[in-house]
Amino acid sequence: MKEQRLKKGYTQQKLAEIVGVSDSTIGMIERGERVPSLKVAARLATALGGTVNDIFLPTTTPISDTQNGTVKR
Repeated sequence: MKEQRLKKGYTQQKLAEIVGVSDSTIGMIERGERVPSLKVAARLATALGGTVNDIFLPTTTPISDTQNGTVKR
């Protein structure tokens, strides 16, 4: 999320104002110390110009483990 925030040119404080939360909440979400409610996640996604999936889901592609058929993340 931090990367998207910086691309938009927002400080934590500015994003917090747009979304309606405290700047400390933004910091905790970025550090993985807090999980936003769905309502806040949707507001963050809108403010950052993406979807909830774009903002909060990892973008790495799973790699298949050919030895045992499992998927590594």
